[in-house]
Amino acid sequence: ANVRSILSSQRMADNTLLRRITESRDQTHWMYSEQVIYAFHARIPVPPELAVITLKRFWSGQMSMGRILELLKHYRPEQLLLHKRRFGPEWESFLNENYVLTSEENQLVLYVAKKLRENPQVK
Repeated sequence: ANVRSILSSQRMADNTLLRRITESRDQTHWMYSEQVIYAFHARIPVPPELAVITLKRFWSGQMSMGRILELLKHYRPEQLLLHKRRFGPEWESFLNENYVLTSEENQLVLYVAKKLRENPQVK
């Protein structure tokens, strides 16, 4: 059953969300993804402190959504792939000021930096 499930699942090469991410790959220095496998398949670096975020880091207090936001403000990744959910006011402000929602698929939303939309050659 597991093998059948794997064989019938969508291949990353056919994933429309991954295609949207790779459209801006050449202008993307950093990407933050709550599902890091997308950044891996797109061959886009993830800020080192955000590359591996386990539940244990949240439970131990080493990581929080506020800390993630601080790191995003520091690194200013050109692309963000987040789970669709309500964000707090500080997150909403950060997203609205700096990013454009470009794609939604299943429970994932892709934000691309406004600077890429204004000037696609910015790196």
